[in-house]
Amino acid sequence: ISDNKRKPVDRNESDIAVIKLTGGTNDGRRRLVAKTHSNLIHAIQQMQDKEILCNNSEDVIILLPFDKLFAIEFLMSSLVGGSKTVIINGTFDTNIGSYLDSIQSYKVSKLICFSSDVNLLIKNEVNLLYNMSSIKEILYIGVFDDYNNVRQSVENMFKCRYFRGVYGTTESGVIACLRKTKSFQYNSYSSGQLISGTQLKIVDMKSGDTLPAHRIGEICVKSKQLGHEYLSDTNNASKANNMTNDGYFKTSDAGYYDSDGNVYIESNASDIIYIEDQMFKPNELQLLLLSHPDVIDTTVIGIHCEDIDPDYDTVAADEDQECPSNDQLNNTFKIFVVLKVGSETTDLDLINYINDRVEPIRQIDSGIF
Repeated sequence: ISDNKRKPVDRNESDIAVIKLTGGTNDGRRRLVAKTHSNLIHAIQQMQDKEILCNNSEDVIILLPFDKLFAIEFLMSSLVGGSKTVIINGTFDTNIGSYLDSIQSYKVSKLICFSSDVNLLIKNEVNLLYNMSSIKEILYIGVFDDYNNVRQSVENMFKCRYFRGVYGTTESGVIACLRKTKSFQYNSYSSGQLISGTQLKIVDMKSGDTLPAHRIGEICVKSKQLGHEYLSDTNNASKANNMTNDGYFKTSDAGYYDSDGNVYIESNASDIIYIEDQMFKPNELQLLLLSHPDVIDTTVIGIHCEDIDPDYDTVAADEDQECPSNDQLNNTFKIFVVLKVGSETTDLDLINYINDRVEPIRQIDSGIF
């Protein structure tokens, strides 16, 4: 063993510090994104905001596996902030007993998790066996299809003061938006407002034009946390395809912001269906149908023009034949429904059920299977 002291590694802020797998880009593929030391430093600095910071009066449990960048950045921020951090191996759904036992044993006050973890927690009766009264705040990443009911269940179960959502992506920054504790408690499904150092704009998913407040489009984000590059990306083409000309990352998520700057996440941008320039969100129809007493499950899919007309050639055979434009691609949709055994509900019954509850422009006359 040498007596020589270890020498520090010669590094700079632009060097790659961590490589993480994304959730999926605009083309649906998952990629490895490289984050630099500078990216992580700015993330930790942003998390020192009093609205995010875990201070030394709190015990924090991180319910995210460490293949998620969110977990790594929050752990670093917690250590810098001086909080006590409980780290548990495994995912929430496969290790729920250990998580609940840790909450009880360590009197965890801030819970950090995915929205899917919250759903599992409020629906799993095993939580009744544990004392979780120490929880004062739940900070979740993701969205809920039925936010108001989830919020009410959380309020009844935990009596916690804050139930807040955050929004971000691996590429653009794990936390881009955060619901402020002073302005948001249980009164909105908004993902909150931009944190310092982050810029956001909404663009039309067909034209790419920037949209004003209250208009749904694709969410684009710019920050110093923006990922360095995709690995194994020839000529950096994938990153280029997911960037606007002015340097914003296209998140593949659809949403909007209101006049107060609060950001709302609607769905994945690829899920939006356009019919004659009208925007349809499949999850709205799905939730509406699921409220019908005879419907067990349902899904809504967009139908492309070539699926409607098999003879339509989507690849131009010559210069005189035009390929379909974006607004032609989703001409209609199909709704697949699973009914309760023995139900006598017909397709027409479901069509009338929908049309009685939506505005005229969104009414349907067929398409249920």
